[in-house]
Amino acid sequence: MAMMQPGLNLRSASLCLLALFQASAHAQPMKAAPIARSIGPLGAITLPRAVEPAPGSDADCSGRVIDEQRVRYFWNHAVEGPASDFQRDFDLADCAASPRLHLRKGVHAMLRLHDATGWGILEWKGATRYFRCASCEGILGRNFRPDAPR
Repeated sequence: MAMMQPGLNLRSASLCLLALFQASAHAQPMKAAPIARSIGPLGAITLPRAVEPAPGSDADCSGRVIDEQRVRYFWNHAVEGPASDFQRDFDLADCAASPRLHLRKGVHAMLRLHDATGWGILEWKGATRYFRCASCEGILGRNFRPDAPR
């Protein structure tokens, strides 16, 4: 095995670190697009009859409401996130509503909108995708106002 020269090894490591710092200084943060831009415009919305407990929850959802304005607010503000983040944030005492969405060219999707966490699960084209809207926490509450400053 050949012996390495300590001075050369240290210099190479320093150059590598310098190159990494320079590259990271110019890296742009990843900006996720809202659903409205990543999937497309939202057409008609078929609302469920009631807000129900999220799967596995025994929450009392009688004071929760769903309407078209809330769904559209979520659609325009939520960005896609990993399933692991949804699972980490999942609230066992949460309520959810599942409006049916009508997208372009007759395509339909189901959105399960979770109240407490601001997450929504979109089932579309045979796939499940997860979207989060930080300003949507409590979106099914009676006092939620989409137009309120955040």
